[in-house]
Order: sequence, then C-alpha cells, then structure tokens
Amino acid sequence: MAFVRIERVNSPQGLKKYISKDRSSPSIEEHPEGATAEMVQEIEAEHARFPRKNLQVLSRTIIQAWSPSESNLHQPEKYNQMGRELAERWAPGHMAWVTTHTDKGHIHNHIVICTVNSETGKILDTKKKNIQRLHKVSNEICRENGLSEMGKRVKEPDVNIPKQVREMVKRGKNSWYADLIQKVDFARAASTGFDEYVGILDELGVRARVEPKNISYGYGDKKAIRGRSLGKNFDKDGLMKAFKENDERFANVPGLREQLRGNVRAAFDDKGRTLGTASDLLLKSTGDHGDGKKDYGKFTKIDRRSPDADLPAVFDERGGPLYAELKKAKNVQILDYCREHKIQTEVNAQGKTVLKGRTFVEINGNTWTNTKNDQRGGIVQFVAIHDETNYVRALAKINKNPRLLLFEQAMGEYKRGYQSFYIPKTRPARDKTSHALRKVLQAEGVPAKAEKVLSQHKGVFAGENGNLWMMNEKGDSALEFKEDAGGNWKAKRHGNPAGVFHESLNKSKRLIVFPDVFSYALFKAQGAGERHQDVSTLVFFGEGDSSRRLDEILALHSHITEVHMAHSAKAERRERDAQALHEVKRRLDPFAIEVRAFEPSGLGKDRGRGPDIGL
Repeated sequence: MAFVRIERVNSPQGLKKYISKDRSSPSIEEHPEGATAEMVQEIEAEHARFPRKNLQVLSRTIIQAWSPSESNLHQPEKYNQMGRELAERWAPGHMAWVTTHTDKGHIHNHIVICTVNSETGKILDTKKKNIQRLHKVSNEICRENGLSEMGKRVKEPDVNIPKQVREMVKRGKNSWYADLIQKVDFARAASTGFDEYVGILDELGVRARVEPKNISYGYGDKKAIRGRSLGKNFDKDGLMKAFKENDERFANVPGLREQLRGNVRAAFDDKGRTLGTASDLLLKSTGDHGDGKKDYGKFTKIDRRSPDADLPAVFDERGGPLYAELKKAKNVQILDYCREHKIQTEVNAQGKTVLKGRTFVEINGNTWTNTKNDQRGGIVQFVAIHDETNYVRALAKINKNPRLLLFEQAMGEYKRGYQSFYIPKTRPARDKTSHALRKVLQAEGVPAKAEKVLSQHKGVFAGENGNLWMMNEKGDSALEFKEDAGGNWKAKRHGNPAGVFHESLNKSKRLIVFPDVFSYALFKAQGAGERHQDVSTLVFFGEGDSSRRLDEILALHSHITEVHMAHSAKAERRERDAQALHEVKRRLDPFAIEVRAFEPSGLGKDRGRGPDIGL
C-alpha cells in the first residue's frame, strides 16, 4: 500500500536541499526529459514562459511512501519508476522530479511537480476531486505492481467533516460540528446496539433520535442533523454494520464478559434504588432473539414529546455499562474536581464561574461551555482534556473503576482528536521548572542567559512528568519538550497548528519576527526589548511554523511597511534563517513591504521621516 500526501512548496530551494542532502543510504533521482539537475531554476524558467501576477505556489510535492513490509518487494529503482508513473498519469504535461529515499526503514518518494503545464500554461488543479483522482491513480499503480491499495481513511474523527468546518479547525476556530463528530465516532466504536449508542451519546451531551428509516443528532440548541449528513458511518446502515463488527471484536477478548459481570457495578438513583445492572453489554443484547441471531436494527422509540433532560427509564437497563458509568459520573461536580487537582477558577463580572487563564470556559455544575466556539461538554470530557487522555480512561478515573479499561482491549486505544481548550497546568516549584528548562536549553545549544527570561514567563512550566511546556497567552497552542530514554529532548506541538507563542501589535510601522521562543528570550535577556518597546513583535514557536499568522497581521495592519526577521538562537540554523528571509522577501515584494534582517541597533526612529506612528 502506498500512502500518498500532496503539499504546497513554500521554498523550492529548501525542499531541494532537503531531498538532496547526504543520507545513510544512496538516493535515486529521476529528472524530467530535457531538464537539468537544477530543479529550482527549471521551475522558475518554466513559470517565466507563462507569467502570472501574484502566483505564489510554483511547485507541489507529493510524498509517496510504502510500509516496511512492502518496501522489500522490489528494487528501489522500481519504486522510483512508480513515482514517475504517478506524476505522468496524474499531471501529464507538468515537469516532475522524483527522488527515492531508502534511509528510514521504508521506501518513499519525493515527487516535485511544477504547477504550470508546459504545453497549455494552465495551473495544476489541486481541488478535492483531483486529489481523489491522485489516490485512485496511485492505487492503480500499486495494483499493477502487486502491492496493496490505500484504503479510505474512515477511522479519523474528522473524516466526514465538511470542508469549511475542517478549514475552521485548521485555523484554530474549532467548531461544535467537529466536537459532535468526535463524540459520535467514539460512541460508534463503543456500542453494539442503538440503545447503547443513544445512551452513551446522551451522557456526552449529544441527543440522538432513532427513527424507522433515519437517525438524527442534536447538539445544544443547534438544529438537529441527519446521520447521512455526517457520512455513511453514522447513518442507520453504517451503524448497524459497526455494531455487528464490535460484537465480534468484543467476543474475541478472553474473559471480558466474566470480568465485566463481576466488576462493573450497578447504577443507583439518589434514593439508593437500583436502576439496572450495568453488565448487559457483551453479556446479552436487548436485540438478541434468543436464537443467537441479533437484530441490530432494534431500538427503543423515544416519544418526541418527552423532555430532553433525561432518557426514558428503560435505558437504565438497555444502555449498557458505559451509559450507566457515564450517568454515575454526572454526580461529580467540575468545581470539586478542580479543587482536588488544584485547577484555578474565578468568578467573572457577570457572576459566572470560569477557568482562570481561560475565562472563555464557563463552568456550571457538571457541565462546561466554551463561549468562543460554542462547544460544550461534561465532567468526562473535562477530565479527558485535563489528563490529555480518552473518554474511557477519564471515566475510569472519575468513578475509580479501573475495570472500565478492559474496554480498551476490545475497542483498541481510542485516541482523541483535537480538544476544545487546554486547562492551565498548576505551576510547579520554581526549581523543577528551572531544572527542566536548563536541560532543554543545553540540549538546544541556547545560551544560558535565556533561562531567566523564560523561567519568569507564566506560560513556561514543567509538567508533573518533568516535561517542559511553553504555552502561548491565548492558551490554544503549546510546545512540549520531552526527554527520551537516550537523554535527548524532542519537541512536540499541541493545539492550534497556526498559533504563535507571543504577539504584540501597535501603531509602529515596524514588525520584528522571531523564528522561535529562544531567539525572543535572548532578545529580552540582552535588554533590547526595553529599547524597542514601540515596535510590534511576532514570536513563532519554532521550526516548521506556518507563516499564516504573519500574513494575517500584514493584511489587517496596513500601516506596517517593514518586517525585520530575527535570526535563530541556534547557530546551525542560520542558513535556514537566510532562506526564510529570502522566501518572505519574495512573497511580500508585490505589496511594497520591505523585508530585512533584524539589527537591534538599526530600529531607531529616522529623524528625516517623522515619528514611527502609522496613520
């Protein structure tokens, strides 16, 4: 099976350097007929033949990768040929370069395609329909060479999110729709019948209504959505298929029925009366006719006139153990959990309880609401966010019932997608943060004088496991440094992929852009920040950050006419800084924005041009 992904090329020079650098095993390169090895020059020359205004994407790159088990079925030259065939079949008339790498335990191709057609001058179509055709062509080539095909990505929670919603998520504007998808996907993986499915969703804040032909989903005060609108996985036919598969998978876990029978407790009402044994799931389904044949289409009809507050009492018997445990968890108040785990809250001017540092998250009993994106949830989702874990593990923690983790053996470890917000971690003792910070600075080769600045920043702290966190002021994005077994520290991004560590904007015509947190810390440590208080600043988290926020700032603040690019705190990245400077210059040149390297001594006011204030 070949995994295929297509991306835009922001810096052809940087990509050329990456795919051509020395590796532990030789690479195989294939160039288009009639072209030289100078890929970047050839691409620019081809676009010069068909000039267009403001065209920024001169080339695209396709990554075509095979699993380790399939990487040994052919010689590397064969995989290079398959990459060439993919480019020719999918983008005929476009110049393409194919480089095959074999140094990562699996074979993969980097296919660089010039976006202009050499014959017609048209730009390469990268709309959804043509990307689907790319996957189809790749599967055809694999099939012809005795390799497996790439299946549809049906397990990702966002696979059926409409395009506009997926784009909102990418920009950090998480939609309630995306949260709905995540919850119904979890319930689908955990249920073996409609009553279990409806019960789990109800306790997660989603009202599902099953009808003879359809199923609909309600989220808060939003208009109900039909299952087919979410995709085939979530209409009635797709769900019945999933229920049967889940039954078969659960049955393959040895001893699961017996352990659940003896250890998953019953649920009780507020008067101590039994509401129903929470061990029906995996023991005997309500859809079982007694002859071993289960009716996966059976469901309990809910009267439309019934209030939305609670499901009918019959669900206490038919909802299954997860439903019963979720219902039990509702007795735990979020504020009690916050006090126990030292999560700080405060009361705002409107008298509502909110998270300290995340004032857009309102808490009311055992529910919370994110007023920024209108997402809402209960105690289970709150604990899952706090512990950065899944719903099953959060539920096991709340109810102090580790036997619930047995479901992971049957479901598989269900991984969450993005989350609505991040809960500020309690700042540990200063010496613990300083210790972790000092080790990271040493590993990154950053001068020690940056430590004082970063240790005083409220967004920089050591977690309970000793990892170092750098979180931005908005609380929607963070960088985590984790030490591996070999003593190396590796960074991992969390939250909004377009988020930045810090930004400060004013009326200045000048904007300083720092490529990483460390370069900004050194800038502040040297006292340069005091001399340039009137200049706007933008601080990225680090290498690989998107330039989207820079473009947004320049588009919304037309008074900014100068962009000063600071260099990295790590000397070995200076060449990459120069490439980034060149790329930003090229992008901003049509907009009369001057781009230059940051020189702290050169940012004073020009006496001949008046004060540094935009109009």
